[in-house]
Amino acid sequence: MKDLHDHQTADLLPEKRPRGRPRTGAAKTGAERQRAYRKQSRARDRANLNVMISVEARVSLDALARHHGCSLAEVLEPLLIAEKDKIVARIYATGAEAEQEAAMGAFFGTADL
Repeated sequence: MKDLHDHQTADLLPEKRPRGRPRTGAAKTGAERQRAYRKQSRARDRANLNVMISVEARVSLDALARHHGCSLAEVLEPLLIAEKDKIVARIYATGAEAEQEAAMGAFFGTADL
């Protein structure tokens, strides 16, 4: 047992714990966290899209997402893919093969490549 007047013996003194969550020793900077987030997004075949839309379009998008109980991306993705599929089907329904390939290149932005 330690003497009550002995303040030199540190190993027997109660150690004051610091505030907050205990350190893990593996703290990342903001840039490292962002890099990891982007890498995970690419691995899940996701791409970031930032656009400015009208207030009316945003209200509509929010309402659709709330109505279907899903995210904004889950509302937009099927709509965009369905519209693309309709255009591609229209391209392949008409014209010769060379015209179709030219139209597909123009549509997907690869005509100049």
